[in-house]
Amino acid sequence: MITMVKKISDLLYEFIKDLHAGVPTSKLVEIYTKKIIQVFQETSSRKLS
Repeated sequence: MITMVKKISDLLYEFIKDLHAGVPTSKLVEIYTKKIIQVFQETSSRKLS
């Protein structure tokens, strides 16, 4: 659980950094949504195994 929170926190930090760098918001949302879904899938698959 803590690992998932840490990974999502890191992704949000990167998101804000990219946002300030001028990357278009819609593209950022698309990229980071996929990354966050991947984190959920990785952490939930670890619990099941």
